[in-house]
Amino acid sequence: MADPYLGTRTQLSFGEETTPGTKASTSVTQFGLVNSADLPDEEIDWLKFWNIGSGRDYNQAVEGKHILASSLPVTIQSGLPLFYAFGKETCVGTAVGGGGASTLNGALAVGDTTVNVVSATGYSVNDYIQIDVTTSAEVRKITAIVTNALTIDKGVRLAHLTGVACGEVIAPYTHKLSLGNSLKSFTLEGAQLADTNFVRHFDGCYMGTMDIGCAEEAALETTLGLKAMKTEASGTSASTVTPSGTVPFMFNNGVITLHGGALTRTTSFKLNMDNKIKEKHYIQSSNARYPYEYIIGRRVIDISVTAVADAKTWWDFLKTPGAATTFSAKFSRSATDYIDIQATDVRLKSGPHKFPEEGEISVDLSYIAQTCSAEVMDAIPYYWAI
Repeated sequence: MADPYLGTRTQLSFGEETTPGTKASTSVTQFGLVNSADLPDEEIDWLKFWNIGSGRDYNQAVEGKHILASSLPVTIQSGLPLFYAFGKETCVGTAVGGGGASTLNGALAVGDTTVNVVSATGYSVNDYIQIDVTTSAEVRKITAIVTNALTIDKGVRLAHLTGVACGEVIAPYTHKLSLGNSLKSFTLEGAQLADTNFVRHFDGCYMGTMDIGCAEEAALETTLGLKAMKTEASGTSASTVTPSGTVPFMFNNGVITLHGGALTRTTSFKLNMDNKIKEKHYIQSSNARYPYEYIIGRRVIDISVTAVADAKTWWDFLKTPGAATTFSAKFSRSATDYIDIQATDVRLKSGPHKFPEEGEISVDLSYIAQTCSAEVMDAIPYYWAI
């Protein structure tokens, strides 16, 4: 008799897809620390048809669309998985004195892996090159050099004009995650390890929602709302995944800033970002029961903060709102290792000041925000799940 499946013998990983809905070649990247997970297993929408004369029970049940959705709680070790909720990343590295430094000799289109520079002097294979600057900067690893043509390990995500600066960089890297016009899809692998493995692959996964928050005495966590396009037939071959030993961001690393200053008595916060993605099932015969595509809609951002009151300031803001404020939740493991969740045009919606039976008076502050972004500094040259 076979042994039962055990939660202690499971494995979860993901890898970015080249084509949405087509299984990634590898899926060995971990989201972070995941204690348990709901996977987007298929749910069938059975369509029931009644007919006159067939009585009170339905006459036929016909297979309808397949729904693949789940939520994944993650304790955050790095900003990498958050990129898939935002959609856009720019990255600036630390310049290397005496290293390669040149300019682009020809524009780059999205997906290009050959970078032609005016001069390849100073560059070597395995160096990291920063292409472009500030709001369009990207970092990639050089895998080959032929004269002044540099081959990079991953295609660029952004277009770059000829003449922009290119320079050799090293860690730390500063990533800016912001609103993208599209989201990258990925393959999710869930492996039940046993005498005979039970391995599932979910193709065309997108992050529809992201809740990120922290409570006192706890770690910075996110809950990722996933939607998938289809599943592969189950298999027995599990990827080899190496768990990260990076410690998570903790409550004692954090500072919450609102209304122009740090909140000293914050007990919890949560920022919710909803990409409003919608699955589309078109009239067609090929795989129509599964989503043909996902379309992203208008982004909605809400923030909640619970803090201990020591003045009437928040109540006054509700009486007379005044100008919008900004929000920041920055968690620093060191000066060169941090994550800063930021929002702008933040407006207070509610903040009831209740009288408790005893103890401090905590206020649950609720806000709306127009934009949300994240700035992360770490030793990862770019965010790409492999």
